[in-house]
Amino acid sequence: MNRGVSLIGQYDYDGAAKAFAEALTAAPELAVIKIDLAIARFNRGHKEDQDIEQAQALLDAVLRKEPGTSGPCISRHRAAAYRPSEPAIACFEKVVQSRPDDGVAWYLLGMCRQRTGQKAEQELLKAVNCGLI
Repeated sequence: MNRGVSLIGQYDYDGAAKAFAEALTAAPELAVIKIDLAIARFNRGHKEDQDIEQAQALLDAVLRKEPGTSGPCISRHRAAAYRPSEPAIACFEKVVQSRPDDGVAWYLLGMCRQRTGQKAEQELLKAVNCGLI
C-alpha cells in the first residue's frame, strides 16, 4: 500500500496500479486497496487494459459492500465524468448533503448537471464559495 501511494504521488500510475494489485491479492477484502487501485487505474487510463471500466467495477464493488461510503462515490463518478449521468448526479447530491463545504463535490455535481443539459450555476457558485477556485 505504501509503495502504491508513493508511486501515485510521483504520478507513476502504472507502477501504482501494479503495487495496489499486489496488495489486493494479499488482502482482497480491504476497501481502501480497491479504492486506491481504482484511482491508479483511472489515472493510468489504458484503453487496452479497460482501466476506466475496471476502476468503475472496483468502486461499484466497494459501494455494494459499503453503500454509505462517500469516498468511492466521488471517485467512481470522477471516473464517470466523461459519461455524466443521473446516478452520478444523485451520488454527488448525497455527498454535498453530508459534506456541504466540499467544493470539489459541488464542482463535480455542477459539471455533471451541465453535461446532462441541466442548470448548474448554483452548484458551480457554491464550489467557488467553498474556496475551490
